[in-house]
Amino acid sequence: MNWLSDIKAGALLNGISVIVTRPQAQANVLKKILAGMGAEILAIPGLEIFPVENAKLETTCLDLDRFQHVIFTSANAAHIGMAKLDEYWPQWPVGIEWYAVGDATAKVLAEYTIQAHLPDKHSSEGLLALSRLQELAAQKILIVKGVGGRTLLTDTLKARGAELVTAEVYKRVCPPINIGQQTQVEKVLDAGTPLVMVVSSVETLENLEILLAPSWAGLQQKPLVVVSERIAQHAKEKGFQHVRVSSRPDDASVIDTLKPLFSHQ
Repeated sequence: MNWLSDIKAGALLNGISVIVTRPQAQANVLKKILAGMGAEILAIPGLEIFPVENAKLETTCLDLDRFQHVIFTSANAAHIGMAKLDEYWPQWPVGIEWYAVGDATAKVLAEYTIQAHLPDKHSSEGLLALSRLQELAAQKILIVKGVGGRTLLTDTLKARGAELVTAEVYKRVCPPINIGQQTQVEKVLDAGTPLVMVVSSVETLENLEILLAPSWAGLQQKPLVVVSERIAQHAKEKGFQHVRVSSRPDDASVIDTLKPLFSHQ
């Protein structure tokens, strides 16, 4: 892949500061790649992820063989949900169709020897476009997800006749305000260094408005890279002037979106 060659070449992003806002555990690979390309990394997670436990979740895990479809809506859902299911099922039941919202989610399932159906568009809309999820009368579906979030997937699958069970296996929390991180961003803005921020969810963007409040007006004038049109629209409504949308949420696509922003540097 081209971006791997770029990393070896190095210095393509020399002198550029990149604010990486993914939760800490999910940001390591992207940070390493960008640093290898010469970028200065400002790691400012816009979300913290915590597993949740409840008695209903245990019952759902035990009933896995009753479902015809199991859908994972994020890599976090896959990491936490599969670890929980693995406690109860030394061998996966037959007859289940497994689904992943994107590449990162599918990779987690592959670690458990599950080959998941993957939509062309990595989103709830993409999942809903899959042929196997159209006629769902008398079909039982398990959706493994985080607490809250959009209802498009559940509402639409119910309308198609499915019997739904949701397993909320993690919660998203806004991190505490970090004065050191605020100061770091302010220094970069004051120095006039080229700066870009990468955001992977609407919730992250909302949290960053709190976490980086002193610099928010300045950040609105800088390039912002997001991973969906929905986030882009929200960012524009928030006052961001220069929003670019990555074709996919994976690291390679994000980097391919970043590089042209500073090709003149």
